[in-house]
This record gives sequence, structure tokens and C-alpha cells, in this order.
Amino acid sequence: MNYLGIDYGKKRVGLAVADSNLKMAAPFDVIADQGDDFVIAEIQKVVKQEDIDEIIVGLPIALSGKITEQTKDILNFCEILKEKTKKPVHKEDERMTSRLADTLLKDIKDRKKQDAVAAMIILQSYVDKQS
Repeated sequence: MNYLGIDYGKKRVGLAVADSNLKMAAPFDVIADQGDDFVIAEIQKVVKQEDIDEIIVGLPIALSGKITEQTKDILNFCEILKEKTKKPVHKEDERMTSRLADTLLKDIKDRKKQDAVAAMIILQSYVDKQS
């Protein structure tokens, strides 16, 4: 089974991939956010190209555990993504993933890489729970 991890942001959308045999996520790409239609079309291309079976989207929840406006935006995005890709879409708590990505890339100032690494962390968390 092949998975696609997504770290959705207003400027960039980080992508990561994993397969259930390797049980290891890897950064894949970053899409410039030019609106949901554009982002979803790009994700559909990746789903087809990488033969993705399931999609995992990072769900931003406040450190307090409360739902924010960004959480609501992501939930809406997930529904559209599920409808357009016809793939199961799972949500994974993404609290602290950007900070962890910063730590992993402390000597690299490329924000694009950070977004893809954040997607990798989200996806790896999900894959680990499946084992």
C-alpha cells in the first residue's frame, strides 16, 4: 500500500510518500499553494504517478487541543480531496511537526524542504501507528 502525506499551508503544501512494505516515509515535493483547485489537481497527478492508495493530511490542532479556523479549513480541504481523488483521506495530528522539521534541518534555511519534511513527519507518525 502506498501513502501520500500532506502538510497543507496557505503558501506551500509539503508532500511525502511511503509504502507499507518499507514502513518509512520520505519527503517528496512541495506545491506552491495557488488555490485549492490547483493544489488538488497537482495532488491528483501525484496520486496517479505514485499509485497512492491512501492520503494522510496533517491536522493543525492548537496546543491546548482546541480546533482553530485553520483546522476547519483543513477539514474542508480533506473533504474536497476525498471527493476528487476517490481515495481514503486520514487526518493526523500535526502539532509540533514544523518545529521538528526545523530541528532536523537546522542548517538548511530552505522553507520548501521544511514543508516536505513536515509532511514526512506527519506521514511517518501515521505509518508507525499502522504497524
